Amino acid sequence: MARRSIVVTTDDIDGSDTDIRNTRFSYEGNGYQIDLSAANHDALAAALAPFIAAARRSLDRSGRGALPGSPAVRSDQAGFNRRVRDWSADQGQPVAERGRIPQAIVDAYLAAGVH
Repeated sequence: MARRSIVVTTDDIDGSDTDIRNTRFSYEGNGYQIDLSAANHDALAAALAPFIAAARRSLDRSGRGALPGSPAVRSDQAGFNRRVRDWSADQGQPVAERGRIPQAIVDAYLAAGVH
């Protein structure tokens, strides 16, 4: 007898099952993982962006680098920033390839719902 199992990963916020990614982050020394759709991932990245921009890197307890989950957050943030820059350029408002993206551009990107 053959058996076939199908695992469907859903967004932990809204239950959608399209374009889901596992996102890891840390807050107050605790590591977290959450499965998010692209839209909710972008919303999380946008919410954290001003705090990440103002923060300084922290070493974990062993002194070996950033807190658990931070590389994933930075990697996901880079992807979010790339999508915002590409979208902004398509709208005729190019943003510099490096540095902080103006909050008005991020807000317009999120309002456009193109995540």
